[in-house]
Amino acid sequence: MKKTFLIPVALCLLLVSCEKEIHFDFKNVEPYTVIEASVTQEGARARISRTVNMTAALDGSNYHTDAEITLSGSDGTSAAFTAGEDGVFTAPVEGVSGVSYTLTVRTAGKVHTSTSTMPEITQVTDAGFYISNILGVGMYTYDVETMAAPADVREQFFFYRMFKGEKVQSWGISDNRFITERGTVLMTMPCSLKIEGVDDLGEEADDIVLRPGDEVTVEAYAIDKKTHAYLRSDQMTSRSRANTLPDFTEGALGYFSARALLHRETVIFDPDNIHEKEY
Repeated sequence: MKKTFLIPVALCLLLVSCEKEIHFDFKNVEPYTVIEASVTQEGARARISRTVNMTAALDGSNYHTDAEITLSGSDGTSAAFTAGEDGVFTAPVEGVSGVSYTLTVRTAGKVHTSTSTMPEITQVTDAGFYISNILGVGMYTYDVETMAAPADVREQFFFYRMFKGEKVQSWGISDNRFITERGTVLMTMPCSLKIEGVDDLGEEADDIVLRPGDEVTVEAYAIDKKTHAYLRSDQMTSRSRANTLPDFTEGALGYFSARALLHRETVIFDPDNIHEKEY
């Protein structure tokens, strides 16, 4: 019996004696410029930030306004961006379908460019919350159904997102590989688990559930193939160690998208009035 008792004691002493303080030597590297920019029918906007080293202190917003940003279009459009107090650059350009736009950013001694073409605007035929079963899991989804492009347009790509307050609750991408019998393309956005007793869940569940009375804003866009490929790689990056596809020249991170706004709606989440979608 004494030997049996001494074995775990000896193991504990061994583990304690093996404790060692490890120091990580993070190499400081030159910061990368990160650009997030878009142009739609409502105007153009851009944000500039820079990566920071692991040991650097985060002191609030990392947005920079020390940049010169211009936008040119294949239709002769030419505009300069101005920076706002919130760190967001804007330009009074209303995007036009079929036009290719080039964004040029001059900052930190480099010139970064990216080109994107704004797709055609298609009619939205239905949008709203529904109950869905995804891989055996009950979910509340927000579906946006839009008319498929004409037969001579081989590919369509879409980007959608949901905001709860200013935070993105969920986002996703889709394409027109599957067209319904009605000649439409369906975008299905999983936005909340369908579970009982959500009021008893803590704040840590806010990323996976919507609660009755939550106000959310949903947006759906048509995007070009280049933007779809970038966002697809961004999804893959979050699941692996792969790098996101480059979109800008001269090593800048981020992306520029000329996208067509198809749908925007601010709604109150009311699960008592949500039903299953009939196909």
